[in-house]
Amino acid sequence: MTDLYRLTPQTLGDILESEPKAVAVFDDDMRVTGVELPLPDGMAYADGGRTKTALFGDRVGQDRYGHWLVFPAPPQ
Repeated sequence: MTDLYRLTPQTLGDILESEPKAVAVFDDDMRVTGVELPLPDGMAYADGGRTKTALFGDRVGQDRYGHWLVFPAPPQ
């Protein structure tokens, strides 16, 4: 079973330190709102995108192969 945790400023910092391909996501006011995580090598979405985005409040984790999983927070 994969451990999932809620994306917070602290966990975002941990991800940015441990994942060299992760990039912080900013809003129009230049506030950090989340992180872009890489897809596994050789994989891409139909539109050519090679990252998935996790925003604060989403649940994130890695599977046993090290691939990033993102479960969006329910709408409020």
